[in-house]
Amino acid sequence: TEARVSRSTSLYLLVFAVVWLPSLLVRLQVLLCGARRAPSYGLAALEAMCMPLQGALNAFVYGWSLPRIRDMYRTMLLGTDSLDAAAVLAAASHYRLGSPPTSEYSPAE
Repeated sequence: TEARVSRSTSLYLLVFAVVWLPSLLVRLQVLLCGARRAPSYGLAALEAMCMPLQGALNAFVYGWSLPRIRDMYRTMLLGTDSLDAAAVLAAASHYRLGSPPTSEYSPAE
């Protein structure tokens, strides 16, 4: 639906702004103070921490936009139970190393 697309697009834009804000501030500091002065250590460290997070945060937003994955996130992070999350977790339990398939799920042979 349109509301769902709008919400996920807003989340992508928020992630983009959060990730790129430290980089923008470093570039503005260099522009305003000149190249003779190095960017502040705090901003440079924040930029170094935020930039690699973009892929992970985009994956989180993508997963959040899918109802089954969102339910699984909620189950993992908040401990709330949901029928969709239970189905996904039961199906995924077969693929965990060392665990046999559950009785509710048997892979196609």
